[in-house]
Amino acid sequence: MTQSLETTADRTLNECRELCKRRRDNGARLVFCHMTALKLLGIPLPRIPRRYAAMLGNEGEFHALLPRRNTRYHAKDVRFFSVSMPVDVMDVTPEIRCVTPLSAWFMLSPFLSLSELVTLGCCIMMPHALHGQQYAVVDFENHVEYAGGLVRFNERRRSPRGIVHARYAVQLMREKLASPMEARLMLLLIVRGFPEFEVNYPIRVHSGECYYGDIVFVKEKTVVEYDGVFHQTQWERDSERRNRLEESGWRYVQVTRNDFASADAEQLLADRIGAALKSQTGRTYMTLPVTTLDQLAKQRLEGR
Repeated sequence: MTQSLETTADRTLNECRELCKRRRDNGARLVFCHMTALKLLGIPLPRIPRRYAAMLGNEGEFHALLPRRNTRYHAKDVRFFSVSMPVDVMDVTPEIRCVTPLSAWFMLSPFLSLSELVTLGCCIMMPHALHGQQYAVVDFENHVEYAGGLVRFNERRRSPRGIVHARYAVQLMREKLASPMEARLMLLLIVRGFPEFEVNYPIRVHSGECYYGDIVFVKEKTVVEYDGVFHQTQWERDSERRNRLEESGWRYVQVTRNDFASADAEQLLADRIGAALKSQTGRTYMTLPVTTLDQLAKQRLEGR
């Protein structure tokens, strides 16, 4: 995945440079945002809902901030967006600027489903992220609170679009997840009320090696791992790793992209995880959704 993100970032950077060269002002006023910013920063792109696909999913368009609000501004191949609050800007190179990962996340909050907004936030916090900045959930909390504070101190100012959505997303985000699919796996587990689990948790096996599991139910000694395309090239090492874990009393559940192909596939995956936990504890676990993400986020927010 890292190599693919690097390729996308390099290609997007070259395309942005060419765009700026074509402009009479050399693109000096352009600040890239939304999907273009994510590409420049090497952040995995979220899934766009169909109703916003024409706005955000057009591969041939660049996304940039409107230089001044309440003005009309046109440029070939550029879609401009206005914002109702200050945004943070960073230099990708001396001539190319874009909004920061946090600002890009918040600007996309009105357009993404809650699950995708959570997934995007988790991707921004990935260890060794290409954008080079280390974020934690508290950084997202502070950003959302800052946006809400602008309204409290200025009664004439409207709440930024998507702020409620963003508040909900922060309640569900987890640090240390290493891919978008791991984040979606995490969300599948929490809406079904599975026991508490750890993310990228170290496991010491009998032979002395230490392995890190994607999703680890520590008390139940069960590991749930997402195997992407990368793992297809190291199946021997993965097989040995699995054997060592199982020899040490751990139950191993392998997850692939096919397990998220449909709602039925996700339910079968949940059933497999429930069966693995039952084999370790003797307890029966609910595998059907017991709540929605919105309800769960609201409960957590009110609980705080």
